[in-house]
Amino acid sequence: EAMRPAPPPRFGEGVVERSGLSRHLSPASLMVFRNLERRPIRAFLASLGVAFSVSILIVGLFMFDGIDLMMHLQFRVAQREDIAIGFHHPVGEEVRFALAGLEGVRRVETYRIAPARLTVGHREREVGVQGVSESSALRQVISSTGRTHPIPSTGLVVSAMLADQLHAEPGTEVHLEFLEGRKQEAVVTIVGTLDDFLGLQAYIRDDRLAALTGEGWAASGALLSVDRDQFDAISRTLKDSPTVASVSSPQTVLDTFRSQLDDSLFITIGFLLGFASIIAVGVIYNGARTSLSERSRELASLRVMGFRRSEVSVLLLGEQAITTAVALPLGWGIGWLLAFAVVQGIQTELYRFPFVISFRTYVVAGVVTVLASVASGWLVRRRIDRLDLISVLKTRE
Repeated sequence: EAMRPAPPPRFGEGVVERSGLSRHLSPASLMVFRNLERRPIRAFLASLGVAFSVSILIVGLFMFDGIDLMMHLQFRVAQREDIAIGFHHPVGEEVRFALAGLEGVRRVETYRIAPARLTVGHREREVGVQGVSESSALRQVISSTGRTHPIPSTGLVVSAMLADQLHAEPGTEVHLEFLEGRKQEAVVTIVGTLDDFLGLQAYIRDDRLAALTGEGWAASGALLSVDRDQFDAISRTLKDSPTVASVSSPQTVLDTFRSQLDDSLFITIGFLLGFASIIAVGVIYNGARTSLSERSRELASLRVMGFRRSEVSVLLLGEQAITTAVALPLGWGIGWLLAFAVVQGIQTELYRFPFVISFRTYVVAGVVTVLASVASGWLVRRRIDRLDLISVLKTRE
């Protein structure tokens, strides 16, 4: 009696037997579930460790999803012009006709940005108030969802962050003091707030802005739609003009940014994959290796009784497969929470990072974790295949 192996810590019907699922499971599958039920805390911690490797990948990769969305909305939806130019100082309406006369220019739209101080009570911020034309087609005011935000004929539309800093909301009256030209002052009403990405913005209709500044129609810059074969020639002409302070192309900016992003993308993803794989392999392999050490006598006994290597491996690796399966949705949830916390922590006046996680990110995180699990299982399977049945089955004194 004393030489008999110790019985399991608990013996009796578990959840699987009581639920009736045992009738639909093979003996090997039933043994796997029973062993997990005996050590629920260890099984949960193993799944939690693998889940953190999934969440690390999501937190790293979702940044690229947000950047892609920002670039698409900013350079594809909001900025539709081919060339954007800025003037050294506000100029008159004649500039519109001069630009339209350039060969290859298909459409010209001017815009006005007037620096101003916005004051609500004792709170104040200095921003550029941008006049928006009702008929503008080359530059749109969009929200973080990609929807075009109309600018009413009266009142001011401001960034949501600017409204929070001023403790203002739609209906709040704002004291507006322009910082150039005649330095006119006025009281306007905030008629809407906008969830945007870049800077602290304030928008108003261009005719209303012209009336408030007291300077009439003026342009701080212009937006051009041009023929592609005339793009370089028009750019050179504009750069040589003494009135023009800056010439830029949204497409060129986007291409440059994507080129720089691609250079660092592989390095960043490489580190993320490395860290996540190390965690996943470490947790899964150590769990399987510990289980193999604890159950080596049991597995060797099954081999002596006629079980094949593959059948014995299922008993051990099946636990790791279930652990990984539980870890995937858990890791996706943890990753979502961590990504949300990261987004909330990096909201600044310069930019607001969008919270978006694509389906591709979830898939990549899951696939990498599964591959790490398979690699760990392969390492453990090699140890099972080399199991010395005689030495394992020797009775210990």
